[in-house]
Amino acid sequence: MEGFRFTPEALDYEQEKQEKLLREAKKGAFEMSEAESEKLLNDMEEYGKGLEDVVREKRAELKRAKDKIKREELELEIAELEEQIAGFSDFEEASKDAEEFTIK
Repeated sequence: MEGFRFTPEALDYEQEKQEKLLREAKKGAFEMSEAESEKLLNDMEEYGKGLEDVVREKRAELKRAKDKIKREELELEIAELEEQIAGFSDFEEASKDAEEFTIK
């Protein structure tokens, strides 16, 4: 995935899609086959890695930024992205717990 970059619109779309999936999963609104759940987790892992790449780029941009307003905007964007990454970690942990429960 060298050179792959998320546009802000793509990030928003993916975030909305993941939030919807999380809401549905919390409600128990659907069941997935093992292959479907594995694909979802792999997609989410790939998306999380993409977010981490974006955070690195934003931090590099922050180091170069001289304008105070631009720096504040970048810091806010970084914080939001890091919050999304933390949400993925929580979801991965919950999915592992669910998998262990299902297997037992």
